[in-house]
Amino acid sequence: MDGHRVSTDAGCLLVGELDRSFGITERFARCFNDRRNPDLIEHDLLTLMRQRVYGLAAGYEDLNDHDFLRVDPLLAAACGQDDVFGEQRRREEDRGKGLAGKSTFNRVELGAGLQSDDRYKRIQADLEQIEDFFIEEFVRSVKKRSPLVILDIDTSCAPRRVVCKAECTLEGENPRFVITNLPAKGYPMQELYEQTYCARGDMENRIKEQFLDLKAGRISTHYVRSNQLRMAFSAVAYLLMHHLRSRALKGTEMETATCGTIRQKLLKVGAVVKLSCRRLLVSLSAAYPFQDLWKLAASRILRFGFG
Repeated sequence: MDGHRVSTDAGCLLVGELDRSFGITERFARCFNDRRNPDLIEHDLLTLMRQRVYGLAAGYEDLNDHDFLRVDPLLAAACGQDDVFGEQRRREEDRGKGLAGKSTFNRVELGAGLQSDDRYKRIQADLEQIEDFFIEEFVRSVKKRSPLVILDIDTSCAPRRVVCKAECTLEGENPRFVITNLPAKGYPMQELYEQTYCARGDMENRIKEQFLDLKAGRISTHYVRSNQLRMAFSAVAYLLMHHLRSRALKGTEMETATCGTIRQKLLKVGAVVKLSCRRLLVSLSAAYPFQDLWKLAASRILRFGFG
């Protein structure tokens, strides 16, 4: 095989550029304690976080996938690597591989929740900080001057009322109950059920989307804390895909598309990669059917600027 270097995931450039505009993985990386010797590492913490998250966005949920993803120059460029072809790696067996492999990410997972100096697990996720990170990202997403924010939680000590929908169908009784602290004066029963409660069904679709398209259910490690970190990586990948959909694709036919559809049409794009003395040249196929949409998303992301 003597063809040009070709990547199948040119859309990762969109994800990487959008991420740098909003600073999501940069804030997420602050939830980790990196105890490695900075003089001995080749991939900094932020690059590792981006590689894992962008990989999930592109559909690579297994750690084993990174043993071949590490040679993808476009993924390396999206992660912020200068040596995208890995030509300057210290060890000869690593040359040609611009990114980290599965063993590095396995140690990251096993180090989740640890607070002691471990010889091998030197990158340690602070799980409590990660919980705070997601709360802060939610608050950041709420529009200024929002008149109301409704939280759907399981327990509350506030005074509550019960709204019941009594329905009997051909299949039998179908009762529904809503327990809420929203006042009856501003939220009549039918309006509360149909407009507020039923709308949460879309939230359930988003959870399903994260499980199906971003593999949040791949919690198969031996330790609960490691599985918790896996779900966090998946959630960060979803945040990026959500911003791509709601901002860069706003007003297009992809504005309401699932993460899987966006991945298929905008991320899974073949591209030829060439490196000149000053820049990385990326050539997408002239026959790519969604090129106008891709260029529109790219132009919008570039206008976002760096946060």
